[in-house]
Order: sequence, then C-alpha cells, then structure tokens
Amino acid sequence: MALGKADRRHITRIFFPGLYKKGESPGITADLRTFIYEKGLRPAAIEVNPLDQSRWPITYAALMTLSRDVRGQFHFGTIDFPARLLHKLATKLLEKLEMRDELRGAFFVHELRGTKGGSIHDPGNVEERRAAVAGVFRIFDRNQLKEEDWVVDVALEVRHEGHVLQWLTKGHRRILEFILQSASAEQISSILNSQTQYHLDLSAQLGDLGGFRALPSSRGAADSVSYINVYTTDKCATYQLHEGIFRRRKAWHLFPDNMSSLLKDLTRIACHFQACAGDAISAGHEANARLEIRVPLRLADKVLMQLPDPLIQQSLATFDCPTFWQVVLDVTLQPMANSIRIHVQVL
Repeated sequence: MALGKADRRHITRIFFPGLYKKGESPGITADLRTFIYEKGLRPAAIEVNPLDQSRWPITYAALMTLSRDVRGQFHFGTIDFPARLLHKLATKLLEKLEMRDELRGAFFVHELRGTKGGSIHDPGNVEERRAAVAGVFRIFDRNQLKEEDWVVDVALEVRHEGHVLQWLTKGHRRILEFILQSASAEQISSILNSQTQYHLDLSAQLGDLGGFRALPSSRGAADSVSYINVYTTDKCATYQLHEGIFRRRKAWHLFPDNMSSLLKDLTRIACHFQACAGDAISAGHEANARLEIRVPLRLADKVLMQLPDPLIQQSLATFDCPTFWQVVLDVTLQPMANSIRIHVQVL
C-alpha cells in the first residue's frame, strides 16, 4: 500500500509479505487497514513527533470521512512530516506492525519516477553530468543504497527553434545500432521483428514518422541497456492524465444522439491545433526529439554524451510549426470529411 511521498513524484510503499497467499486476492482488508492506521502509523507518528498530534485524524473511520466528498469519491490529502525524523518513524512503525502476525516482516519500497526536466545539463560536461545524477538522488542517503539495484533513465533531447522534430521510422535500425553497439546485425533485426521487444509509435498516423519503444532483453545486456524510448514532445500538446478532450473515442460516439457532442469536441480540438500552428503573434508549439535509455545507476553519467551528426541526418525530419500542426489537424478531421488533402513539407 502507498504510504507517503517525497519531492514531487517519489512514492514510498509498504509491503506485507505475510499477507501473500497464492491464488487469493492481494487486497488489504478494511480491518487490517484500520489496524495499520490506528495501531501503527498514527501512534508511531505521534510518539516520534507529538507536536503534530492534531494533524492525524483520530480514527481510520474519521480519516475516510475527511477523504470523501458528498458523492463518496476520494480526495487524498497529505500530512507533512519532518525529514530528519523519518528514520525514527520508519523504525517505530515497523515495530508496531510486528504486534500482528500477518503484518510481520513489513518493508518499504521507494519509487522515484517522472523527474523529467529536473536534471537538464550539458551532456559533454563531466561535472554537469555528475551533478545531475547527484541532484536526482538528493533526497536519498546514497550510502544506504545498493547501486546494483537501481536503474536510471538517461535522455538526450534535440531542439530546432520554431520547428517540430520527428523521428523517421526508416531510421530506427540506425538508432538501435548506435545504442546497442555490441549487438550484431542479426540481433538488431530480431528486435525490430519482435512483437514483444519492439513497439512502433506512429505520429499522426503517418507511416514515415514515428518513434518506438524497445525492450532489448538479452540483446541489450552487453551494453547494459534494459529499455529504450524514442519519441517527440509534440505529445505534450495533447497529453492528459485524466479523461479529457483528447481521450480515445469509441464507435458509439458516432451514434446520432452523441454526434452533437462529438462535433463540439472536434471543434475544440481543431482550435487547439490551430493555436499550436502559430500566427503573427505566436511562433507556434515546438516539439523536440527525445531519446531515452535505461541503464544501471553506475552508468548514469557515462552514457548518451552525444548524438553523432550522421545519426541525426538519417533519423530526424524537421517541420515548421504551421506545416506540422496543419497535418495533424487534417488527419484528426479526416473521418468527418469526404476528402482531405495533406501537404507535408520536410525542411
């Protein structure tokens, strides 16, 4: 179960191995959740930091009441806790959980994710690379980390001012050859031909443009690469964590009763893409090309220090903003029109 978070997107979870029974539901019962809060977390937090006693709801039922709205939906809040007392809290909490047989042997797992953009640095500068890694792990005591248990995503991002960059699908082999330099031509072909190790992500349904995700498995072991993600940041213009205007539509959205709502949504989407194309005032919505690889922590400051010019020439296309976003707009509206002409100009 989730226990807490640090920084923006670091999640700490607590695991209860004694609850695991093969073939049974992994859910934690309400009775156990009540015990974990009322006999474990709340008293442990108060003993370590009694000043904040009033911030912890008196019972688990009270906590649930405070967390629900009038429709019964959850709205989770947080309670701040002093960083310098976390070690004491962890020790005290585990001690209290030992009082119940099925909760014995509990342990914590920390997940640090989504820190993209928080460690930008010059990849050609040794000190900046080291400082970037140190910055990502600033909330940890690295003396207590087993580096062999950690993996890090390292990325290079390419920008062309005033333009949208796109990866060429015909350049994917060249990219894999650059990242997996120890792999043979046959191994690269095996990755590209695999339905489980290689996933093509087309851009705006255009077959020549797209990134990919790859899980090279044993073929990436010699280069210590476990995951590859090649994409462009134009998705930032439409990416939503919630079910919003850019959600995936179903066939029943085309039924007569739903058509009016769908057309309104398409109009809003069209206005959005037109704004991305830019005008006399705005230069438009740029997009960078990004290449990410997942490597062991020990290699985090030693990989992806540059992209060779020949690789860029063979793998990337660049569009001015009006050209690219008009293409996306045309493709989006295509199902609602008799015919759409798409004009693509590669610069």
